[in-house]
Amino acid sequence: MEDLHLPPPRMIHRVLGVTSATDRIGVGIMDKSGVASDQVDSSAPTWSVVYVLRGQGRYRDAQGRLFDLRPGDCFQRIPGRLHSTVLDPTSNWLEAFLDLGLGLWQVLDRMRLLPPEPP
Repeated sequence: MEDLHLPPPRMIHRVLGVTSATDRIGVGIMDKSGVASDQVDSSAPTWSVVYVLRGQGRYRDAQGRLFDLRPGDCFQRIPGRLHSTVLDPTSNWLEAFLDLGLGLWQVLDRMRLLPPEPP
């Protein structure tokens, strides 16, 4: 018999292609309710675009610039660039993301289709 009182999953994602960081496309939703330090001075191996569905926080780029985050905002995690995201743990943060493999990001970057500023 199925237990209908289980908590919902905190992340749902799907990946197309192989699972290496250089050859994939991923998409998902992450519930980070209660999380304060999401990523601190982190460097991602892939390019990701994050869309804030719910919650509040701040993004700090490699130069130390701070950007407030709230529902409706987008930010990107650029491969090899340090960044931090600090969330208000009481704001019930929920995000949707698109994660592109490094190879695809490099092609799009060379075509100047992905402006790096502002992050």
